[in-house]
Amino acid sequence: MRVTIRSKITFFTLLLVFISIGVLGTHLSRIAEKSLKERIGQGMKIQASSMMGQIDRMMFERYQNMDGWAKEPIMMDLLKDDKEGRIRDFLLNMKKEYGLYRDLMAVDLTGTLVASSNPKHVRKNIREEPWFKGALKSTEITVFSLISTEFPGGPTTLFAAPLHTQDLINQIKAESVPSSETQRILEVLESWKTPVLGILVAVLEWNEMTDLLNFMPVLEGKDQTPQAYALLVNKDGIALTQPYFDEKAVMFTRNLRTEGIKAAAFASEGKNGYTIEPGHYGTLDFISYASSSGYRDFNGFGWSLLVFQSAERALSPIRHLQMQVFLLGILVALLASVISLFLTQSITRPVEKLADFTRTVAKGDFSGSIDVTSSDEIGMLAGSFNDMIKNLSKAQIEIVQSRDFTDNIIKSILDPLIVIDSSGRIQTTNPAATKLLGFETKELENYPVEALFSEESRREHENMEKIRQGKAFNVDMEYKTKDGALIPVLLSVTALRDSHGREHGKVLISRDMREYKALERQFREAQKMDAIGKLAGGVAHDFNNMLTVINGYSEKILMFKENENLAVRSDINQILKAGRKASALTRQLLSFSRRQVTKPVSVNLNEVINGMIKMLKLIGGGNIEIVVIPTEDIWTVKIDPGQFEQVLANLTVNARDAMPDGGRISFSTKNEQVTEAPLASHEELEAGSYVCLSISDTGTGMTEEIKKKIFEPFFTTKPVGKGTGLGLATCWNFMKEARGFIEVDTELGKGTTFHLYLPKSTGKAMMLSLEDFMEPLPRGVETLLLVEDEDLVREFAHGILTDLGYKILVALNGSEALRLAEEHTEGKIDLLLTDVVMPKMNGRELAERLLALKPGIKVLFMSGYVDDDFIEKNAAGIKMPLLEKPLTPSALAKKVREVLDEGKKA
Repeated sequence: MRVTIRSKITFFTLLLVFISIGVLGTHLSRIAEKSLKERIGQGMKIQASSMMGQIDRMMFERYQNMDGWAKEPIMMDLLKDDKEGRIRDFLLNMKKEYGLYRDLMAVDLTGTLVASSNPKHVRKNIREEPWFKGALKSTEITVFSLISTEFPGGPTTLFAAPLHTQDLINQIKAESVPSSETQRILEVLESWKTPVLGILVAVLEWNEMTDLLNFMPVLEGKDQTPQAYALLVNKDGIALTQPYFDEKAVMFTRNLRTEGIKAAAFASEGKNGYTIEPGHYGTLDFISYASSSGYRDFNGFGWSLLVFQSAERALSPIRHLQMQVFLLGILVALLASVISLFLTQSITRPVEKLADFTRTVAKGDFSGSIDVTSSDEIGMLAGSFNDMIKNLSKAQIEIVQSRDFTDNIIKSILDPLIVIDSSGRIQTTNPAATKLLGFETKELENYPVEALFSEESRREHENMEKIRQGKAFNVDMEYKTKDGALIPVLLSVTALRDSHGREHGKVLISRDMREYKALERQFREAQKMDAIGKLAGGVAHDFNNMLTVINGYSEKILMFKENENLAVRSDINQILKAGRKASALTRQLLSFSRRQVTKPVSVNLNEVINGMIKMLKLIGGGNIEIVVIPTEDIWTVKIDPGQFEQVLANLTVNARDAMPDGGRISFSTKNEQVTEAPLASHEELEAGSYVCLSISDTGTGMTEEIKKKIFEPFFTTKPVGKGTGLGLATCWNFMKEARGFIEVDTELGKGTTFHLYLPKSTGKAMMLSLEDFMEPLPRGVETLLLVEDEDLVREFAHGILTDLGYKILVALNGSEALRLAEEHTEGKIDLLLTDVVMPKMNGRELAERLLALKPGIKVLFMSGYVDDDFIEKNAAGIKMPLLEKPLTPSALAKKVREVLDEGKKA
């Protein structure tokens, strides 16, 4: 039998077409399927890890609630069967406030429900419940999953926290004011024979967990079966939730490990990853799994999360592509057969073109097409082949887009992220990582990741081993940047594994801890400053008591007109002048310690500066020249002089530190009409008349970047231990309270000028003369209750007030004052004059108790040192009259008369 050339061409043409399409289609579909599986698996793994993190945080919050409630002193009422209902009310309030619990209960050791947020459960006995027996054996908070329970609402999970006797004893001792009742309760608790009083139980509203897991969209196939769902399992493999679509499933009954699901077994071993295996509903599924890693110091309960997705639906694009290739192959074969029968000669050249293009496509180049323009069967074949290539190209583009989508997610993460291969070399970084490390992206490609750590971090062998194993979580490490800077980070490392559990790389996520470390240092500095402030305030308090005696008796001596001995009067004047200077020093101490009620008065800034010249020179030192350039007829301003002196001192210290080799500090004043332009950055202020004080130095100046931060609390350019960063912040706060503002002019190498603008006051400048006491002192006949623990101060005040005609009742402390008030029956007590700071009972507490005993009595406090509560009430507008120490006869007489006359009709 003779074989024709037409048969040969037809045979070889069909053979070539089938081989080309088969090889190309099979090769491309396998590549596409493998890549798609990996992308889907990794995406589901990230999804499972993210949701497991949310669940860990949710359980941490429940755990933290139970730990705090179990230590509440109110739980001691369990000993009295909660007869007063305080535990019941507490549980009701917690349930209402959080809305996350089905029921909250307190159970005694016999299993009796003493108190519950559900009244129906009270007095029930649950001692035979297995979970109750388990809770009694544990010393920590335990969690139980229940199918049938005494508590309606379906399967749930509950927390059981033991009420430790010693915890309650410690809490009561720390929070309670000693009393006979408290002592009795402590004796009962300390005599309790068991370390536990009972159990605090929280029944969770488990639907909340189910709702969280129902994030998956309802995907259904042709047979209407769900395609995606998630299950939470415990460490034994038991499902703690049910699929949203399966109404017959019962929580806590299904064990995924015994069902042979490998992902459940991997998850119980603490691994994260994904598998492709038959699921529970008979379909081949992608199953990603993520194990609990806890949250903060909470280690979790060993739970895992499994996310199921139908492999058939996920891989449907590949199956569709394979079917297209198959159908196109059949079509091409048929067309080739017809063409070979009728156009043997003309088919040779197009077939050669087809073979050439097939080889190009086989190499992965989808950019071209077959250049055949005929409209016959050859043209149809070429067109069909071009369509096939377009479809393949489209599938390849979708794969690339999926990869780009993942890359965009990585780039959008704000924390530095680094992906390394199994050999420890960097493969991928996000912009946050390159910015932190100072490298370009290409510089880090194939760079050994361990070279990024500082030498000290690499010496931490335990941490480095955790990183190599991919098990590091919140490890303190140090990165070394390109320019050699060391950056502290909190590092977590997770291993990347394929579907078979083999590691092929790791992901390193770090958090820049520089700001946290800086805040930590600032907090320690603030604590130190607070301690220094309290010490300064305490010294000022005792000093003011002594100054009361010195200044008070000096003024009293000078009050006697018959003492005309000029030499004696001059000496006493010198004593009084020194005492007032000492008073000014204590006032500055109190201003520094924040234990002073502000007393703004109208003053002349020139006089304030002149009074500070000696102190400013001492602050500046021997190599600093202090120059004052005052303006005559300067307007008055309303400020607290003592606090303003502190502002001058702070600015002088800053100027001095900017001139280590010496220089000049000048203080100049002027009146100025401020327009709206300079107030653009101070919207709360108004244009008008201001007094401007300019403080200039010839120091180093500062950059614009530093200038923007100088008024921030704790910001300082000085070395550690040389500055607190509070000086300029204090100045800013003072100017804000005075309704003023600060402008700064500075230039590197040429010095800095601070312009302090204070609004003009309409009041007359206050002038303190040593002869103010020469005017007659106001007198009275009212009855006063004097309370002062310092003997010398008490005797001084008693003598002055007695000389002025008042009837005085004297007490050494608050308790004695209350006794005298109760025993006084000869008439009413018109005024309580009491020290603020006293042992056992302070002046404010005494006033509150005395007002309850004798309503209508007026109160005048006296102190050189007041507590924070007194200052806050004064600042809030609550009237609390205060006579500041050191006392003088004139100040004492005028203030007493002022308070007694307050409210009387003229």
